[in-house]
Amino acid sequence: MTKTPPTWVINQLITDGDLTPDRYTRHPQARRCPACGANTTAAIRSMSNEVVHCDPYPTTNEGEFLAAMAGRRTFFVSNYYGIETRFDFDILYLPADKCGQIHAEHQCGKPPLPKHPDFTPTQKKYLNTNNQPAPF
Repeated sequence: MTKTPPTWVINQLITDGDLTPDRYTRHPQARRCPACGANTTAAIRSMSNEVVHCDPYPTTNEGEFLAAMAGRRTFFVSNYYGIETRFDFDILYLPADKCGQIHAEHQCGKPPLPKHPDFTPTQKKYLNTNNQPAPF
């Protein structure tokens, strides 16, 4: 059970730019696109107060190229750093196939880009070590 923080805490976080009124934070989270309802990864972009919706899976070098040709921005998504914009220098010297956490900007109705081959969706599983039923 989670408790809602007091109103003054939420207002202070919004004032500081660490939270939006729609409850987006700088930490990437699984969200739905407000326009089309598709699954996305969303957060407040680093060094900005812009909320960014990315495709929920990382892409390859080819996918990053296709995204650039379609006019879509690409981002480095990290739980520690949040969402950072990729610039020409980053794309040239740190290709998507090496870092593996490059996500393309979400555009409603566009075909999916190639997924990174090392991508496996993370799922939290209850580890049952004593053959007892799960407590929930």
